[in-house]
Amino acid sequence: MAPAHGDTSRTSLSLLLVLVLLLIFCVSIHSIITYNRQTLLDIRHCVYNAPSELLSNFVFSTGSGCNIVGCKHTRKRGSHGQHTRKRGSRGGLLARLRRRPTRPPVPSILLANVQSISNKLDELHCCINSQRDMRECCVLCFSETWLTSDTPDTAVQPDSFSLHRLDRHAETTGKAKGGGVCLLVNNSWCTDVEVISRCSSPVLEHLTIKCRPFYSPRELPSVLITAVYIPPQAKAAEALEELYTAISGYEDKYLQAVSIVAGDFNHCSLKSVLPKYYQHISCPTRGDKILDHFYSTIKGAYRSIP
Repeated sequence: MAPAHGDTSRTSLSLLLVLVLLLIFCVSIHSIITYNRQTLLDIRHCVYNAPSELLSNFVFSTGSGCNIVGCKHTRKRGSHGQHTRKRGSRGGLLARLRRRPTRPPVPSILLANVQSISNKLDELHCCINSQRDMRECCVLCFSETWLTSDTPDTAVQPDSFSLHRLDRHAETTGKAKGGGVCLLVNNSWCTDVEVISRCSSPVLEHLTIKCRPFYSPRELPSVLITAVYIPPQAKAAEALEELYTAISGYEDKYLQAVSIVAGDFNHCSLKSVLPKYYQHISCPTRGDKILDHFYSTIKGAYRSIP
């Protein structure tokens, strides 16, 4: 007895509904089963260490192809070069510091014995405008500026820098020419600058400023920078005694500040009176001698680049 036409339609719809329900059930079951990285590694470990008789139906390929150990994310160091960072991305501490020049943990400083800055002002302004490292440097420290009261600050001070100078005093030193130190502070790094100590004597000329930069680590709320010039004919013991007295005085007042002492020391060494200071210049600064010194209270904080 043949089924009616309506019964056939109902049977087809029932079968279609069953197939749809089975498909939804299979998809839901498939979505429930998930594997994390550690589970997949455990499965791989069990497969590779299983007895050979259990794996007789499986054939492992030994030809060319992507091996799990040799893939990109687990490649051993040195398989395709010594660097694992992205191609085209520069690395290194110096490159990272250059990306944020106005927010270094300790200030970048350019140190030079200029021997009269008056006839080098054009070169100074040109270097600041054309050289990135000098333009973004936090502090420029110059010794033997040979400046006098006849030279106004506006003639020396570059744009975006604040000038702090100490000229040689003829009354106290007995010499009217030569000497002198100055500090140029980048306004992008710090504008809160205060002169806390200055001295001009026959054996020592030094100028100390306290800087509170826009950004500084919590452990270093301020920076003390001292520019020093010791004449070559000065007695080392007398010059270092005066410098020790000045440094000890403001160190006791600003206990948490990092202290930096830089300049032309000639035949003197600050470590003989302050052994906790570290000398960071390792390259010759005049001929084959190191006459310009750079000291700080943090070991390994600086690297000298001629």
